[in-house]
Amino acid sequence: MHLLVIAVAAAGPLLCIALNAKQLNRKDTLERVTYWTLGTTLSRHANVALIVGSVFGLIVAGIVWDDDFHQRCHVLKSRFMYAGIEWVFSCVLLLITHRWWAKRPDGLRPFLFRSLLIVLATTNLLYHFPIIFMLVHEIPREVVDTLESSGMELNRQQFYEYAFSSSMLARWLHIVVSMLMISFAYVAVLALRYAHVTSGVARETAVRTVSWTARHILILLFAQIGFGIMALLTMKNSQSVMGGDVMVTALFGGGMCLLLLQIQQWTALLSGKIDSRAVARAVTTLIALFSCMTAVSILS
Repeated sequence: MHLLVIAVAAAGPLLCIALNAKQLNRKDTLERVTYWTLGTTLSRHANVALIVGSVFGLIVAGIVWDDDFHQRCHVLKSRFMYAGIEWVFSCVLLLITHRWWAKRPDGLRPFLFRSLLIVLATTNLLYHFPIIFMLVHEIPREVVDTLESSGMELNRQQFYEYAFSSSMLARWLHIVVSMLMISFAYVAVLALRYAHVTSGVARETAVRTVSWTARHILILLFAQIGFGIMALLTMKNSQSVMGGDVMVTALFGGGMCLLLLQIQQWTALLSGKIDSRAVARAVTTLIALFSCMTAVSILS
């Protein structure tokens, strides 16, 4: 639940840029209002999700906290302090862009400045937090013991050595693409709900938005195959996925079946006719796929 909420918070605002661009490119007033409504709703939900997801993160940290986790966080203490500052910075930027768009929806120059602020905020969130929390478990035990015994933290050179290793980069790319897929699926749900309460041009625009999200999720699913292979080839315990651990292998196999099902589900939603139950099934399957692969990453 924490990762699903954070996905909307961190990657969702990037889709606000695309929805804002669609709004500016349409001459029909109802089309513009539809994209403005979907975009500002997503922006507001992303702001709320950032707060709620952060609270969930603190709860999860409290649950998994032990001496080993404490030591690993301690050797990254300065990095966590910087991450906290970046979190506040991103929060402020996302709040500014939301209120700005709500009050002044039109104009190329406001759109460009809002887009710049969103990119700054989301890159902060997508770069700092996945990497630092992956790094907590990536640092070898002997390095943690050495740093703890000397009262030192992980220096910059060591940080970049671990953070930009091939394994970390592959997993980071995999995570970012997953967050984008979850955000597109969230937009599909918002658009479907809007289509149910409107008619005419507004409804047609909302339905086209569902097809738009389906197309991009399909593209990202194929990209995930490549990034998944990269992550599998570079991870240290790849043998656990390929039969070394029954539970991990079963989860990975289930994930592959869900991936194939996802391709079929989102392909069916590319047509102009949108079935609410089909969208619900596709989104549910995506969440199941996300959960399976998250479990594989944690357990391996």
